[in-house]
Amino acid sequence: GYKNLIKLSTIGHTEGFYYKPRVDLNTLRQYSEGLVSTSACLAGPVAVHLINGDYAKARQAAITLQEIFGEDFYLEIQDHNLEGDTAILKGMPKLSEELGIKLVATNDIHYVEKEHSIAHNILLLLGDKTGEVDHKDLRYQTDQVYFKSTDEMKNF
Repeated sequence: GYKNLIKLSTIGHTEGFYYKPRVDLNTLRQYSEGLVSTSACLAGPVAVHLINGDYAKARQAAITLQEIFGEDFYLEIQDHNLEGDTAILKGMPKLSEELGIKLVATNDIHYVEKEHSIAHNILLLLGDKTGEVDHKDLRYQTDQVYFKSTDEMKNF
């Protein structure tokens, strides 16, 4: 798995780079052995379709990833108190049941403590040359992208 991960990372940086490293589905198919994959956050290939109200496309994306990763593919649910979370919290369990894909509760982590949200936002704004953005207007629109405790995750 590790060699495949390194290969995918290299390809993503050298051949697929477009603002950010990326790989296509055929490349994922070729180097998926030994890897574990999840459906990702709100911008992920399954969730984005649920948010847009297209269950059929979300279902097809989940099937495609299940075909690539097999039993090592998981559907993610997250709750960051964002508008799109509702569609995910309804759609992912339904997909999980229909397709037999395991469901996992995760949390995006961009900083360690909840209290770090403003400091993290300031860090993100260092590149802003306009000076027109208020540092208290969180770029991620939530202060919930921190390392949550086991109890916090159990209670979501």
